[in-house]
Amino acid sequence: MPSPDPQLIGWWKVQSIAMPEGKALGLIGGSPGKRVCFSEAGHYNIFPDDDDTQRFLSRVAQPYRELDIWIRGLEPLTSLCLYTIDDNVLRITVAGRPLGGNPKNIRRPIEMRMDEQLNWAVIIMKRCKPPKRRGSKSGQPGWKLKPGRFVPDGFLEE
Repeated sequence: MPSPDPQLIGWWKVQSIAMPEGKALGLIGGSPGKRVCFSEAGHYNIFPDDDDTQRFLSRVAQPYRELDIWIRGLEPLTSLCLYTIDDNVLRITVAGRPLGGNPKNIRRPIEMRMDEQLNWAVIIMKRCKPPKRRGSKSGQPGWKLKPGRFVPDGFLEE
């Protein structure tokens, strides 16, 4: 597997998604306002508002610019992408999967643009800081499980 693009690794915040109007397409995860991370290990992680982190696998093809993103076990539904990085802006053109369409008919984008006929969408992200770690706020009871107990402290208190 090729090594990840060092420019791609890190935290990004989804700014916008331009996609063909009136079509329901399967795209890579991450809606505007969400933070995503490309890791050195080849993972594409989406961090929503709650703690239900979605993890995908990614592969950067050589030469850099081609990107594949998939969920383990669903490799036939791999999203074929093209990307560019200018300063702190990441643009990804995704070959969208029409819902109910045959994934074998999907071709990787060859240009950085949205296309109604080919179902290409463009996602724009900006480099950002990692999200703050979640923890209990001071003054609030923790939900720690003490040895020999089956119910965390504070769980049954109102």
